[in-house]
Parts: sequence; structure tokens; C-alpha cells
Amino acid sequence: MNNNSSKKLEKPLVSIIIPFYNREDFLSDAIDSVLSQTYENWELMLIDDGSKDKSFEIAKNYSEKHPRKIKVLTHENGQNRGASASRNLGIKNSKGGFITFLDSDDIYFPDTIEKEVTAFAENPDAEAVCGTLECWYSWSEEADEREKDFEIDLVLQLERIYEPPELLIHNLSAKGRKPGINCVMLKRGFIERIGSVFEDDCQYVWEDQIFWAKVSLNAKIFVMGDCLSKYRQHPTSSSTVEMQDGQDIPSMQIFLDWLEEYLIEQNANDKRVWKSLRSFRRSLKVETKLSGLKQFYRRSLPLYMRYKIRDKLTALKELLRSSHR
Repeated sequence: MNNNSSKKLEKPLVSIIIPFYNREDFLSDAIDSVLSQTYENWELMLIDDGSKDKSFEIAKNYSEKHPRKIKVLTHENGQNRGASASRNLGIKNSKGGFITFLDSDDIYFPDTIEKEVTAFAENPDAEAVCGTLECWYSWSEEADEREKDFEIDLVLQLERIYEPPELLIHNLSAKGRKPGINCVMLKRGFIERIGSVFEDDCQYVWEDQIFWAKVSLNAKIFVMGDCLSKYRQHPTSSSTVEMQDGQDIPSMQIFLDWLEEYLIEQNANDKRVWKSLRSFRRSLKVETKLSGLKQFYRRSLPLYMRYKIRDKLTALKELLRSSHR
């Protein structure tokens, strides 16, 4: 065997899945960030979710230029089924031993995939690896002058493996704090073991929380200290629209209802999980009563400042939780 062949065998195939819907404005940036990866043994699955603009043509053009690396898929009859069903379609048709995701309006750093594969090589017991992401305002000259790019703090000890369900408990205690979906890579064997990491019929913003709940309840996760993705901040993103419409709290409640059913189905008996879930529900009731004040708070403070405040509260909660163990 020659040296080139042996080097190729040492680098496992990574499947990258990008679902898109009417993203002609940003899709090329996302794809270009994959093409720019220092890690070369990847395949890219572009899943059209029934787009009405030129997104499909953009994706098709890339696949024609890179037929061995990029594949475009659509739902039956060109249906719009949501990001979760689209990611499941991508997983089903992918071949990689490792699977990761990228939203169609975000981008990777050039060494993102390289770092994640290295993390798996150095932590073979891990079934998932994750890092942090950067809230990215500077892509636009029209960004709110009060806002600035910042890296989201997971408020966790980094560079270590967490056993399940530690990161689910942390997520609930921190009111939804988790790595972005762009910053998580999974072993295919883990997905096959639990059946599915996305719910086909889920079409609301908190579908990424469902994904993380399934992963953090069942997987050994290595948390990296690296920032792996730029999370584009723009007014048409689904999360921005939901917050502006005041629908984020109802969406959280839908997620928590789903989670309770899932925990029962999985026979989850860790009392800390259930305690954290009850605490999250209580906090949502308070937020519902103070929804007007919450909207004022959001308008008054830029996002990076709101995160700093939440970080301090989360760190305090973690300290109190640790002292009662």
C-alpha cells in the first residue's frame, strides 16, 4: 500500500448535512465554508426543503461542479417538511462514519471538521463531540451598532467527557444552554443505536433542543474548547422572528412537553433530570407573567450583554447544585 492510500484510510469519511429553504442569499456562503475545510475526506448532503427561490439551482450548480463530493436531495413531490425531516433524509442517504450539520445561513471555520475528527481520535470513548459557536453580526454593514460578535459560553468545564445525562441536566438548569447544532458531530453508530436524533414531524424553532435532548440523554460527549461555527444574526432567521413575535416561551413549553413524554418513554429515572425539568417549567410560568417586561429587557440590552447576565446566573446555579450533591 502506498503512502497516499494509507493516509486516506486514516481519515474517516465525514457526512455534512445542510437542509435549506429559500436561502438563495446565504446558501453559497455555507457551501463555500465546507469546500474550504482543511479536512478533505467529506461528503456534503444538500437537502432542499421545497424552496421557491433560486436555492435549488444554487445547490445543483455546486453538485455539478463537485459530483463526487456534493449531493442534492429533495423530499417526495418537492414537499416542505421542515429542517428535522430534511436532516433525517440526509442521514439516511449519507455514508460517513461521522455525521455533522450546518444551517444554510451559517458557516464553518476552515479547520472545524479537522478539529472534531481529531477530538474523536483523542477520545475514542466519546459518541459525540461538540464545541462553541460565535454569534456573527459583522457579516453585515447594517447590523445594529450596539451589537458585536461574541462567542457563546457553554458555562461548562471544557476539554473533558461528560457521561449522560449530565449535559441534559445542565441544559435544563441553564434554561436551554447547549452547543449550536453546527457545532456537534456524532458517530453513526450512536445514531443507529438510539434510532433517530431528529423528529420528522417537528417543524418549530426548538427542534434543535429535541436533537440535543436525545444526544445528551444517551451519549458520552466530549466538550471541546474550540469555537467551530459562525451563527449569522439576521432579521429573517427563524429564532429572531420567533422572539420578535413573542412565541419563544410557547415553543419552550412545547419542547418541555415533548421532553417529559420522551423521558417516560426512555424510562429515565435520574431524579436530577426530573428536578431540573420541573424547575424549568416553574421559571417559564414566571416569564409568561412577565412577558411584557421580558420584551422590554430584550429591546434595552444587546444580545451579548443578555448572555453575560445569563452566564453569571447559570454559574451561580451550578455552584449551588454542586454544593448539594
